[in-house]
Amino acid sequence: MGKSHYDSKMFYTYLDGDKAWLLIEQKTMGHNVDFDTLYPEHFITEVTSVVNEEKVQSMLLPDEQYSLFGGNCDNYAITSLGRIFNAKYATQSKVYIAKDKITTNIRTTKIYFAAEFMKHGWSFDIDTIKHNYDKHKWAYHYKGVNHN
Repeated sequence: MGKSHYDSKMFYTYLDGDKAWLLIEQKTMGHNVDFDTLYPEHFITEVTSVVNEEKVQSMLLPDEQYSLFGGNCDNYAITSLGRIFNAKYATQSKVYIAKDKITTNIRTTKIYFAAEFMKHGWSFDIDTIKHNYDKHKWAYHYKGVNHN
């Protein structure tokens, strides 16, 4: 039984001891086993998504929207003001602002803001996003020069 240390929400999971020992025996005999089957199907994604959403929502400005990435970029979110958050650690990532594009790298994936904004129906304007960064003193890279 475990408690999430992020907020007051508690998540419990109970493992079937017999099933656990069976999987351990199969593994020691060289069989390919998946230990994730010990947990209820919803457990891992439910805990991760709830914790990430709470973290991101706590960092948003009024009327700022966000979307959590999936796959290789899980634990990260993009916002309608042009910010990238690491939801797991509640940190904001630096972005690269150029005259013609805004990008960032999450692990091994390059994120192009114009495409992401279009995907979510947000208005994409480089000057407005750069203005947001300057106004709120958010750190970013511009033409290879660090700002803030």
